[in-house]
Amino acid sequence: MDPHPEMLNLSANQVNAIRDDRTLFLWGFNVALASIACGLLGLSLLKTIGVVGIEPWVDTLVTGLAVGSGTKPLHDLISNIQKAKEDKEDTAKKV
Repeated sequence: MDPHPEMLNLSANQVNAIRDDRTLFLWGFNVALASIACGLLGLSLLKTIGVVGIEPWVDTLVTGLAVGSGTKPLHDLISNIQKAKEDKEDTAKKV
């Protein structure tokens, strides 16, 4: 006999909500773990790129967000910056 028969009666909305909750939890866990690791290892993204006058804990948190979130958000950000730059250059050429 199935130990959890009530799980068979979940609607698609409930299943999607469970998946969303799991995704959010795992993302938060990854960011927290990455932030702790970055703090222990002394990694600092903002300091590396030349941002000054920022608290070390903020730098560690931003670095943890970048590491814990993975490469897709950073890739999307870089792509958006490049596209905005190209659009600006195209507009300047038309004028």
